[in-house]
Amino acid sequence: METRTLCPGDSTFVLGVWVSAAGSLVETLSGVNGCDSMHTISVVVLPPVQNTFELQTICFGDSIQVFGAWVTQGGMYNKIYTIGLGCDSVHTIEVLVLPDILPTNEVRTLCPGDSTQVFGNWVNQQGVFSQTLSGATGCDSIYTIEVLVLPDILPTNEVRTLCAGDSTLVFGNWVNQQGVFSQTLSGANGCDSVHTIEVLVLPDILPTNEVRTLCAGDSTLAFGNWVNQQGVFSQTLSGANGCDSVHTIEVLVLPDILPTNEVRTLCAGDSTLVFGNWVNQQGMFAQTMNSANGCDSVHTIEVLVLPDILPTNEVRTLCAGDSTLVFGNWVNQQGMYQQMLISENGCDSLHTIQIDLSAPPVFHLPADTLIIAGTEAILHPEGLGSGMFFYEWQPADFLDCAECAEPATRPLQNIIYTLTVNDDLGCSWSDSIEVTLLKASRVFVPNIFRPGGVHGVFMIYAQEGTVQTIRNLEVFDRWGSMVFSNQNFSAGDESAGWDGRYRGHVEVPGVFVWWAELEYYDGTTEKIFGEVTLVR
Repeated sequence: METRTLCPGDSTFVLGVWVSAAGSLVETLSGVNGCDSMHTISVVVLPPVQNTFELQTICFGDSIQVFGAWVTQGGMYNKIYTIGLGCDSVHTIEVLVLPDILPTNEVRTLCPGDSTQVFGNWVNQQGVFSQTLSGATGCDSIYTIEVLVLPDILPTNEVRTLCAGDSTLVFGNWVNQQGVFSQTLSGANGCDSVHTIEVLVLPDILPTNEVRTLCAGDSTLAFGNWVNQQGVFSQTLSGANGCDSVHTIEVLVLPDILPTNEVRTLCAGDSTLVFGNWVNQQGMFAQTMNSANGCDSVHTIEVLVLPDILPTNEVRTLCAGDSTLVFGNWVNQQGMYQQMLISENGCDSLHTIQIDLSAPPVFHLPADTLIIAGTEAILHPEGLGSGMFFYEWQPADFLDCAECAEPATRPLQNIIYTLTVNDDLGCSWSDSIEVTLLKASRVFVPNIFRPGGVHGVFMIYAQEGTVQTIRNLEVFDRWGSMVFSNQNFSAGDESAGWDGRYRGHVEVPGVFVWWAELEYYDGTTEKIFGEVTLVR
């Protein structure tokens, strides 16, 4: 008896035949002794061995150990195992690689002052925040939150204008009074904003008036109707600000226009534009025109032509060195000057001005003169010749005549005289002469006197007309003591002199020293001094 065990799918060679199914096969054999013997072969087929399967899932980029090797790629991996009965079994591992998890993003928008919780923390600033998280498949993923902080929402304003008596809906309430109303609203971006509505109430619109003036027979359109009669017409209209107003049209019909007249005067050879035509002849011209009030009227122009204007002449005589204004220019040369002028009637006329020069007289005063003080001099101009002249001497001091041709002078001081000579045309010429006084021996002072005798007084004497005053006179004795002093008296006035006394007593005879200050008529001064002897 022989038993053979097969794994499913295997076969065995039995009695010359390949057998893969379970069963018994008998073979009769002739033994050594010639006897038959039975040999039985029993084929046993083992039950089928179950293959095993395993599914392994990995994240993208990860690896797993499969049958001793690290695997990063997805696929089917098999391995054959021999079990205890000697039959093979297959173990299969399927590796699945999960797809890559894309990063996720989130944007959160905050109003100014708000905050949001980001990965467990409260955030109120703008920024980008990221964190690695475990996904639903067990694989890691990056989650990013971007926080945006919206800008402040500026307050908004609105102005509503109402006509008097109207109202407007302001935040759910009807308002008909002027004022400012505010409310906090949710803005378009979800943040709060303040909206202000200012309500203005317009003043009442005053009625308007219009005056239309018509010529007789004309008409005007008043509120859609043609009117040719005088009257007042009113209608309520929408004003410029949208409010109602009353407009009144007053229609006035003008009276007929009377004809007008005009006179134009022309100079000979001139012309004037009359109703679009140039006219240089005298005559009457008429035309129908639009008057100042817009109505038709007849206007008549009478053209008059003036006679020719005769030329005029003028003669002007100038003194030497003088000038005259001739047609806007100063002229000092002899000659003839002409210019066309506008006459009294407005026409041109030729005016001629003849300029003549007056010949000056050839005269002069003598050379400067020296005279002795107190004497007389005659001032005699030379070369005047014939003609009518007028004389003026300046200054007139010490002259016997200031308007004579040859005056006499007896000056008391040096002096300069100027003579101005004028002719009958008003021309004048001047010359000067200086008269100088000679101061000859003119002061006399005694050197001895006897008190109580003839000329018993010490005094200073002077020629008449020379010394005006003695400013000071002082007398000293031989020890230097002043025995006499007097001021401001006339020369030769013995009552003002020294009588030889000092403190009521006559001085003893001796020599005395004196000094004096004199003022002359010519304004000069002089100091003199000397000695005088007193005798008894």
